[in-house]
Formats: sequence, C-alpha cells, structure tokens
Amino acid sequence: IALAAPRYIAVHSATEDQWADPTGEYLSTYHAGPVFRLFGMSGPESETPPSPETAVGNELSYYCRIGKHDIVAADFAHYIDRADQLFGIKR
Repeated sequence: IALAAPRYIAVHSATEDQWADPTGEYLSTYHAGPVFRLFGMSGPESETPPSPETAVGNELSYYCRIGKHDIVAADFAHYIDRADQLFGIKR
C-alpha cells in the first residue's frame, strides 16, 4: 500500500470475510500511513482497528462493513461518498 503513495487508497473489508484478514488489512493500511504523511496526506491514526461501519483516514482510508466476503451496493455507495469528499463534490 505504501508504494502506491501519493495516490488515494481506500481499503474495504467485511467482518465475516473468511478469505481475507480484516485486521491484517487494517494494520497494513495503518502502517502505510507514515509514507502517505511524507506527501502531506493522512490515513488512520490509531493502530487499533475501528468498529465495523466506521470509516477512518482520509486520502488513505479504511472501512469494514458487517457481512461476508462480497461486493454489495453499499460498498459502491461508500466508495462514491469517499471520492466525493476527497474531490470536493457535492451532490
């Protein structure tokens, strides 16, 4: 993730994802933060993963929804909301 800086990154997990490691995904996002800060960007501030359904970070962000491994309409809505915030788009 750090090698992608300074591009915007949104990492998205699911609480019941048996094919991934939501905690590990969060920690990899958190530990990429220092590289993003070199570019004046921000990411998650706490090493402790947030509660489900809570987005953290800004240009480097993490979000974990309740549910299983899947891509659902709410995932797309979350990504679009994040992009709107980052690019200053008001709908």
